[in-house]
Amino acid sequence: MTVSDINSFRENILRKVKDNTLVLPTPPKVALRVQKELKENPDIDAHSLSKLIITDTAIVASVMKAANAVGMNGKQKFKTLPHAIARIGLDRIRGLLFSLAIEQMFLTNSSIATAKLEKTWDQSINLTVNALAFINLHYNKDMTRHINPDVLTLVAISHRIGHLPIYSEISELSFDTDDDYFIAECENKLNPILTKAILLNWRMDAEIVRGAVGWQLPNNASPILNYADIIRLVSIRLGQFPFDRNIKNQIWDQALKDEIIPSNNFFDTKEFSDKCEEIKKLLQ
Repeated sequence: MTVSDINSFRENILRKVKDNTLVLPTPPKVALRVQKELKENPDIDAHSLSKLIITDTAIVASVMKAANAVGMNGKQKFKTLPHAIARIGLDRIRGLLFSLAIEQMFLTNSSIATAKLEKTWDQSINLTVNALAFINLHYNKDMTRHINPDVLTLVAISHRIGHLPIYSEISELSFDTDDDYFIAECENKLNPILTKAILLNWRMDAEIVRGAVGWQLPNNASPILNYADIIRLVSIRLGQFPFDRNIKNQIWDQALKDEIIPSNNFFDTKEFSDKCEEIKKLLQ
């Protein structure tokens, strides 16, 4: 593909966004229903919340599986949805539900680029797990205390959701999905715009939109650590940040200097690896 092809594809997408004719992923109804209820009724209990989820058997099965994965320790399995929700925690259930819903969007997509969408989803889950482990194990709790793990989960899970309409359009227009340069250029230039469009369409909170979109800017971490900073640093660590080595090294070195990253080997410790495995059980 030529630069002209890339620009033409980008202009076509942007025109559809402006005209409100681009097909965006359908809002995850159950997850949004739970989010709305948690916001309007922060004192809701697990039994009441379960009534909002019970109609979706696939989500119920996944919630039960997640609760048992993190709560066994030789104990009897959870058999009811309210008990499973209570085990996971009301402060974590929203992130889990969005994770389950977005996973289905990536893995049941009929696009000819199914393999690439599956890879994107795997990378999103890996980044989410690493981001949650990062704030959990960070020694300076004053630096991370304001970071809500549930919000961080939502930001990390959705930070590449803009890939969905990109691949749908690529498939529809019969572009070559094996052209890695073309695909990477489309992803890097369009993902922030489309991710923002999708999350605004879903009426997600502003801080979630800012984090899921802002991570792709080549900025140093803010004096007060925010969600975009964490996603950006973890994406650099995982080799997923779409900028050249000099920019990545500059951002990383500054974060080390500011002790946002505790040490160069912070992500390589057994403690960090074990924490990632623990978190992964809840999300998969």
